[in-house]
Amino acid sequence: MTQPVKISVLTSLYNCEHFLSDYLKALSTIEGKEQIEVLLLHNAPTDNEIAILQQYLSELDFVRHIIIPERESLYRTWNRGIAMSEGKYITVWNVDDVRFPNSIHLQAEALDNNPQAALAYGDIWESGQYGICGTKRTNSPLYNYKKEFFKSYHVSCFQMWRKSIHPIIGYYDEQFKCSADFDFQIRSALHFPFVKVEEMLGIYLGTDENKLSNNGLQNLENNVIYSRYGVYEKVNFFTIRKSLMQYKKNQMLFFNEWNPLTENQPFHFLYKLFSIFSGLFKSIIKQIKHSIKQIIMKSIFKKLYKLSFAYGFDPKKLVGTLKAKRNRGFLSDLAEFKRQKGNDNSFPLGQINPILSEKTEEGGTMKGFYFHQDLYAAQRIYKANPKKHLDIGSRTDGFIAHVASFRQIELIDIRLITSQVKNIAFRQADLMNLPEDLIDYCDSISSLHALEHFGLGHYGDPIDYLGHLKGIENITKILVTGGTFYFSVPMGKQRVEFNEQRVFSLEYLIDILSPNYTIQAFAYVDDKGNLVEDPELTPESIKSNFGCWYGCGIFTLIKK
Repeated sequence: MTQPVKISVLTSLYNCEHFLSDYLKALSTIEGKEQIEVLLLHNAPTDNEIAILQQYLSELDFVRHIIIPERESLYRTWNRGIAMSEGKYITVWNVDDVRFPNSIHLQAEALDNNPQAALAYGDIWESGQYGICGTKRTNSPLYNYKKEFFKSYHVSCFQMWRKSIHPIIGYYDEQFKCSADFDFQIRSALHFPFVKVEEMLGIYLGTDENKLSNNGLQNLENNVIYSRYGVYEKVNFFTIRKSLMQYKKNQMLFFNEWNPLTENQPFHFLYKLFSIFSGLFKSIIKQIKHSIKQIIMKSIFKKLYKLSFAYGFDPKKLVGTLKAKRNRGFLSDLAEFKRQKGNDNSFPLGQINPILSEKTEEGGTMKGFYFHQDLYAAQRIYKANPKKHLDIGSRTDGFIAHVASFRQIELIDIRLITSQVKNIAFRQADLMNLPEDLIDYCDSISSLHALEHFGLGHYGDPIDYLGHLKGIENITKILVTGGTFYFSVPMGKQRVEFNEQRVFSLEYLIDILSPNYTIQAFAYVDDKGNLVEDPELTPESIKSNFGCWYGCGIFTLIKK
């Protein structure tokens, strides 16, 4: 480039292979390239993305490719790009949006002609298909209506601003995931005027599944922003507490460092007072409407579902069946079967039993707590080959059956089991009151997804707030020194869901087990039902329960 850089274009790349070639082709068509630099801020690039870039970058000498090895937030990436930019004007261009070739030139020209303006914006088309002009136009207001820029986001995804404003207003607030550009717009409008470009700037891919926007998260973040700047008529007062618990109202995160909010709220006292009452009224009305609608619809659907289910019809399965492309339909199958049967009576046609979903379902399920813990523990017992193995309350049609397929196993449960099966010996007992003959009884013991119920009356046992601790104590007495304990319980934020179960934090489990046991192995099933074996037990992962709300911790323990 022979001329000094005037405009820096920031493009954040992540998981962008689908759009990358078209985006790079569009770069070559922009007007005024000789004064432009494009910063491709590439998060966690894939080999395919690198290969696509190598095809084009040799022809795009105004493009700088910056690799960011691990993914970071969009607004952290934008702040990184701002710090690295060399132009006096900065703009953004998302890889899945399309800029018209003259849009960057038009915005820069608007700022040149309006030296008092800090930001140039314009209208865009919103489309549901990449690169195709939609029929929906944004129609942003002129800056003459300044108050509108404190209430809604109007500068679109193609805003351009002067780099010189950052020492005054700061940068994008990195604590936000969806709405930092709205917050940036408000802070800019508090200090400087804007200018609107008359021509259309480009096409925003507004409904594509690859967009990061999440309506629930965006609403929470907007709530904080409205509260931050006193736009109380837009605050949802029923969710503001949740918003303020997740985000800091009076601090902003720039480059991973917290900075105090210094801006004054734009509205005078009387307006704010009116705004608070207006916001409260709107929140109450909105909540009432939502609650009434939920109650009515839930009641109707619940009654209809129960009625249909009572007559052997499952609406959920029907919907799944109708959605499946490969489902030809029951009636057409029946007609074809009758055609083939003809007059043959070797198999007379009996009762018609429609099966409407199994042709579209998976052949089986290999996920979840019980599938993984039962198989995992049984495999470890098979390898260990103990002299005597005793189980406390585990599932009979899973874990017990697995172990009984290759060895003898004894089973204790507070409830009676009358079935008799080879290799399974049953004894009815309440582990809360340990029989003396069970002390130092075996060298191997298991209790999978059972201890969480002890003392809650779930299975007819007496209520005992400390039932889980007494259960652990008695299991320890049953096991000989050096013996192995295979143990699993629900893992997540610690709580009691009376009278079903307890959920244990990993930190608490380690605390109560460590006096009598060493951990030989640990695995867990996550909230999605997937097994993770031998994860590293770091202080952070223990405190976070490996991100589980309702997971399953599986321990292999050796008695000290």
